[in-house]
Amino acid sequence: MTTLIRPLKKSSFYMSLDVFPYKSTLSNLLMAFTDLSKKVGSASLELTQILRTGGEITQAYIFTNYQDFSDEFKKYSQSFSDMLAVGGFEYCGKNGSSCLEKAEMTLADLLEEGKGDKGNSSLLFRRIMQFPLKQLKEYSRLANKLSLAYENTSNEFNLLNKISLCWDGLKYSSTMDHSIADNTRAFWEGCSPKIADTLKIPNRRLLKESKASPLALQNAGRFSVHLFLLFNDLFVHVQYASHQVYQLETVWVETPLSDTDQSQNLVVITTPEDTLNLCASTPAEKVEWLMSLNSSINKVLSSQKSVARRGSTERLTPPVVRQAGHKFTKHGIYKDSTYNGYWMNGKIHGKGELVWADGRKYVGKFKNGFLHGPGVMTIPKGEGQEEIQDANWKDGRLHGPTIITYANGDMYEGYFKEGQRSGHGIYRQGRHMADTASIYIGEWDKDTKHGYGVMDDILRGEKYMGMWQDDCRHGNGIVVTLDGMYFEGNFIQNKMSGFGLMLTDDNSCFEGEFSGITQLQGKGTLILPNGDHIEGMFNGSWNEGLKISGTFWKTKTSPSVEKSSHAHGIKSSVYGSLAVPPDNKWGDIFYHCNATLGYSGEGKPDLTKAWESVAVSVSAGRNPKSSNRSRLRGSLLEELEVIPPHSTGKLTLERYTQISNYLKKAFETPFHPLGKLMEDVVNVFRATYIGIGAHPRLLHHAIEEIRSCVAKMYKTVRLLFPDLPPDGGPLQVFSESSKHNTEPFPKSTEEVAKFFQRQVSEISSPEEEEDCEVVSAAGLLHPLLLPKIYPALFDLYALYNDKEDEKCWERIQRLTRQGDMALMAYLGIDQKFWLLGENDPLKKLSSLREQCYAEAVDTLQQLSTALAQQRKLKVLKKNFIEIQRHISADIRFSNMIFGLFQAVQNKLGEDFVWCMDDLFPIFQYIVVRAKIHHLGAEIHLVDDLMESHLEYGELGIMFTTLKACYFQIQTEKMPS
Repeated sequence: MTTLIRPLKKSSFYMSLDVFPYKSTLSNLLMAFTDLSKKVGSASLELTQILRTGGEITQAYIFTNYQDFSDEFKKYSQSFSDMLAVGGFEYCGKNGSSCLEKAEMTLADLLEEGKGDKGNSSLLFRRIMQFPLKQLKEYSRLANKLSLAYENTSNEFNLLNKISLCWDGLKYSSTMDHSIADNTRAFWEGCSPKIADTLKIPNRRLLKESKASPLALQNAGRFSVHLFLLFNDLFVHVQYASHQVYQLETVWVETPLSDTDQSQNLVVITTPEDTLNLCASTPAEKVEWLMSLNSSINKVLSSQKSVARRGSTERLTPPVVRQAGHKFTKHGIYKDSTYNGYWMNGKIHGKGELVWADGRKYVGKFKNGFLHGPGVMTIPKGEGQEEIQDANWKDGRLHGPTIITYANGDMYEGYFKEGQRSGHGIYRQGRHMADTASIYIGEWDKDTKHGYGVMDDILRGEKYMGMWQDDCRHGNGIVVTLDGMYFEGNFIQNKMSGFGLMLTDDNSCFEGEFSGITQLQGKGTLILPNGDHIEGMFNGSWNEGLKISGTFWKTKTSPSVEKSSHAHGIKSSVYGSLAVPPDNKWGDIFYHCNATLGYSGEGKPDLTKAWESVAVSVSAGRNPKSSNRSRLRGSLLEELEVIPPHSTGKLTLERYTQISNYLKKAFETPFHPLGKLMEDVVNVFRATYIGIGAHPRLLHHAIEEIRSCVAKMYKTVRLLFPDLPPDGGPLQVFSESSKHNTEPFPKSTEEVAKFFQRQVSEISSPEEEEDCEVVSAAGLLHPLLLPKIYPALFDLYALYNDKEDEKCWERIQRLTRQGDMALMAYLGIDQKFWLLGENDPLKKLSSLREQCYAEAVDTLQQLSTALAQQRKLKVLKKNFIEIQRHISADIRFSNMIFGLFQAVQNKLGEDFVWCMDDLFPIFQYIVVRAKIHHLGAEIHLVDDLMESHLEYGELGIMFTTLKACYFQIQTEKMPS
């Protein structure tokens, strides 16, 4: 057979086909013909050799690997059908008749049955190429005859029968394919040239047409003409000179449920951009069209590897959800765009990629034809720049948490509602040192800054913390500047107006009327740093000059300035009253978290819905990536899927421990609603009080903000754990095995003292006291929140206490130059606490003293590294039983007290009774030797965060002693 192909490829016949539009189809046919001839020839030689040597016939390659031969014949049959469908044989017959006539003489013996067709070059070429396929019947007959030589139950018999059936099936399928291809060729020859030029390709077959099987458009005009064509990959609607093409992978076929006369023969075809209501002439015709359409769609979908198939691909109806590509031409929103992804009933649904003609690209989720769910939109802006929207979408618009990176470098991270910025968000404008570099974090409404927010203007060097309206500063607010200025008052359209407060870096204070920052205009009072003040009318700028008409008042010799814990040196009675109340800040952050947990703020929370929301959020955070960090996160999320006891009606120590452990994990992962809440709270606190916001006069506002956030976070936690105290405690909880009942702390001082005495008298052993704990909002949340905001918070304390700490530090450095015995003598420590060595008490300090005091010093030095004070007090529980049930975590020097107490107690005997006259000098010695640079800031922080129920009893005395040591170091006369 190969003797025919070589001359064909080298002859002028093949060269003359350069203009043949389907020359590649002819090349594929000739190549497949050559490969098949070689394979068949090789198999024939092997079979002949086996017959001559008397070997086992079934061991021949043609039988042991019959599937390879079947695939080769299928490949060749497909090439032959493609050539037949496009009329390739007729074209070749016209352009190569002389060459084919020579082939006829060469292959006369093979073409006995076609001798009557001499002179018809196209038929001659077709018969030559069809010759190998006509041998399939002989192959089947040969295998069937060979099987008769074996017993019916033998493996050889079964193998040869299987081979015979395979060749019969291949013969039948190839015959059907050739018939369909011939009908397709006839259709291309009779249809309009426009349709043929547009749709005619070698592997396309016509399966059904409405001329032969009537199918009409419902409610079509009387004189309109419609033709419907079903190909193996297309459904075509022809009307007059135009036609509409529908890819079968994006065609859904259904029938109406109604059994009326008008709808019983109706077939509804849904496509991405059109819906066709078609009527068959009879129910039988309707069934034929339905079967043909569904079968063709199934075959197209089954050829896609990306489509998951269950069971047989020859299903009755195609899947409703499928993956396919489509280019929109008429769609109002997606016109001229290209989509590749999942569909459902003719609409984009599921994950996919959409690319517009103008370069926009979206990759993400869709629902019912709209962008819906998480996705990323990339929008080109020219000159290689682009805008990226990593967001959540709803009905085609931005809705929910969103991150947008603009082409000019700006960035927005926050919430959207119906396509507009709404809710909490952060907008970073301009790159570093740009002309408009600024950062806004706060609330938005309808794409404008609206509500409470903080604006950090980097270039101007000022920060605004207050209310906004329509992108303008409007309402109560605070402004702080890099040069130490502090303003507090009311803003109208970006301008500070009316009564306000100004504090300068030199502690000057002005209370009065403003017409802008530093612009004093109207009645007011100016208090100078030395206490003198001027009352009257002011007009002008503080930085450029003032006109004053008023009265000057000289301060008294010993001015008594009312001071609060956060307002030392601030000579203003309105400080803090003109700012936004802490409970009015960051409300949208907590609203979003509560909404995620199914609570809108009204009515009774739904506990079941809240935990279902947690399960959805945690499951969405699972990531299959195999990195160590991902595996660690996956392990944490698996632990969060185990729900602890949350609504038993009674809070015990064991259940509280389970709740506390769960919250530690929940607040650490942003995929948990509580973790996202913690992340947002930490971000807003850092953005407010870092940089320009690290202003000492903002410390009061920072502490009030922490207390407010803790109270709000606690309310959110109770949506999941309603067994926690409803008012935030403090509440004393006991172990399930304890005889005590859970009870709240008393409020008044007298009740607290009686409560302590009663609890101490009821405790019979240290083991019993370990079966209880004090539960409070601060005790639960401070260890989780404070370590995350500690750097920003402590910077405020360090700046606020800077002068006192520097004075204390200078004195500590001078005192530490003294030797141990000299320092103890100076501080007035009784010699029985010197722990002198027994052999040489005057010259050598004992190792016992070095060990005891060194451990105490090391423990006190942990003030600078311990971020959650509550854990320190657990050591005291074993030694101070009278306050066992009231220990929290707001004092960080307890280990020092315990270590020193235990060491000296062992030295002096168990019956030794401590008194403050003995303890105070020792505290001073430990504080000096610890050399803590910002001791005042540490004490101030502990004092602010200590819960009120811890201020009574021995812990309160010890903390007061430490503060007294700090004051004594600053004021005591230094040794010469």
